[in-house]
Amino acid sequence: MAANACPCGMSYGTGERCTCTPQERRRYFARLSGPILDRVDIQVEVPPVSRIILDEEMGEPRETSAEIRARVVEARAVAAERYARHGWTCNAQASGRWMRDHMSRYSLEPINRALEAQRLSLRGADRAMRLAWTLADLRGIPSPGREETSQGIALRTRL
Repeated sequence: MAANACPCGMSYGTGERCTCTPQERRRYFARLSGPILDRVDIQVEVPPVSRIILDEEMGEPRETSAEIRARVVEARAVAAERYARHGWTCNAQASGRWMRDHMSRYSLEPINRALEAQRLSLRGADRAMRLAWTLADLRGIPSPGREETSQGIALRTRL
């Protein structure tokens, strides 16, 4: 799913070209109601491209598509092995109960704080935990830590 920030689609960057009133922007975004957004696992704002960055400007070398693919294939294999006895094959299928039971209290603290602050619903918390497990798998660590959990929340809430 993708959406513009406003009806005219020009509210990106400095927003100078946007012709929408603040009320029009609020009404436009309100159409993406909480229950719908709650079902979107990853919510990120993509800034406009201001210039093409050459590889030599990046400093350290970037991963190639083939390297990323290999990491994803390995992460999916790890998840499938972890969940085999439950009949699941990936993090998306794992129950919220299982994920909570297999995370440390320390790594769950960011989730609990987000729930208390009403930044996440319970469904959103489960989805943030699934993202945290996926991040841990991609990093080759056995379970999510506080960093992965915080990143999972950030990917869920656009904050």
